[in-house]
Amino acid sequence: VAGGPQPRDYRVRIPAAMRRRALDSALLSKFKDQEAAVVESAPDRLGVRRMENGAIVLTNYATTEELKPVDLLLRYNVLLRNVMGRYERLVRLIETHRGAITPALAAAFMSDHGDVITGAERGTGITVCSDNNVTSAVFVPETGLFWVAGGGEPACINDYVGYDLAAELVGTPGDPRPALLSGYSWEDPDRKAAFEIYMKAYIAYEADFSNKAAALEYLRQAISVDPAEPAYARMAGILSIHLGDYQTAVELFIGALTLPQA
Repeated sequence: VAGGPQPRDYRVRIPAAMRRRALDSALLSKFKDQEAAVVESAPDRLGVRRMENGAIVLTNYATTEELKPVDLLLRYNVLLRNVMGRYERLVRLIETHRGAITPALAAAFMSDHGDVITGAERGTGITVCSDNNVTSAVFVPETGLFWVAGGGEPACINDYVGYDLAAELVGTPGDPRPALLSGYSWEDPDRKAAFEIYMKAYIAYEADFSNKAAALEYLRQAISVDPAEPAYARMAGILSIHLGDYQTAVELFIGALTLPQA
């Protein structure tokens, strides 16, 4: 949330107005002073975390001491995956490139497919660019330029399209340079191809839960292109069980368990 003419008021009003859900969070910033803070809230508590060494990271779990005890996802690892992985990966990327982060590099961070747990590039897993990402952007306050990932889900796998905030606010054409940011550069093009096929399975299943055969066929294709990704085999195994093909499910699960897990 960008502070306007009265940033002190924003810092008070925004936390107070945050919906009292199980857990909510916001990132407040004051560009002029190059300050930022994370604010997290629950019905009975409020936590604030400030920048450390000129940077701050916020992903999908509580990071303030006040909210950590009530974040069930963090406490019990409900998703059966390390929810801290995306956060840790971003912290490492920032530290590695401190003092040299450009808009292009920032877009690469937001679309990163390195799994901090396995130490390898993965199509899907504990990666910054996650399967269900619908919004991804890079903003440079000093210039007013920003880039927004376009295209289908996940947004972070697509090019980032440039805009000029000042021009947009007055309705005139902007000329952001560069006009596009390519984001993450895949080490293995087959892994990217398999991930794109996997996303077809993801979307097919979301569109029609009853047509499990369609999603399963896409997963089989993804496995053939990237047999080193255990998630594809695990998901194919689950769908095989739903379709009554238990022998195939067992084979898929055994195959997945021979691969590095995360």
